[in-house]
Amino acid sequence: HHRDLNSFPTRRSSDLVLSSSKRKVIRERIHSSYEKFISDYPKDEFRLTVIAHSYGTYGFFDFLDKHAVDTFPDTIIFAAPIVKREHRLWSELTERNVRIFVEVANNDWVTKNAWLLRGFGAELAGSSGEKGVKGGTDIVVNTTTTSEFDNLISTADWKKPINLLYPGKKHSDFFSIDHFERRWLRMINGT
Repeated sequence: HHRDLNSFPTRRSSDLVLSSSKRKVIRERIHSSYEKFISDYPKDEFRLTVIAHSYGTYGFFDFLDKHAVDTFPDTIIFAAPIVKREHRLWSELTERNVRIFVEVANNDWVTKNAWLLRGFGAELAGSSGEKGVKGGTDIVVNTTTTSEFDNLISTADWKKPINLLYPGKKHSDFFSIDHFERRWLRMINGT
């Protein structure tokens, strides 16, 4: 089952981090959508995976940082995230057995400059999408075959975020059928 949480009440995705009042509205909308999803699809019957990209990573991270939730996703894939590399939430999620994947595109001007958003009050903005989560497990995956990728993620230490490093990738290079099939489905299925 799929629920799109990307129905943010903004004109531009940048409003999510540039406007504190819109951040609050978006956080509340994510909260109500998330709670409804958990109610409709109980975790004891379904696996919950969240995939967020760019400003969506900020929105979901902000929601988790500001709201106490009882039910956490099984897996979260942060593609080209624009959140801090160091934050207590990274370890709190892994302590709750949430598998965290951080897809790092080192040729990404958005993630390289995300820290500038802090000047607009976006206190969680940072460069995890450029450098990965500090203290996470780094795996270079750009040239790995699907079976090599499966082996790497199945033997990875789930007690810390997994930084999937893609040398040469750009901000939106994660949106292809090939990437979905060879990477995201493998992460979701817990290969």
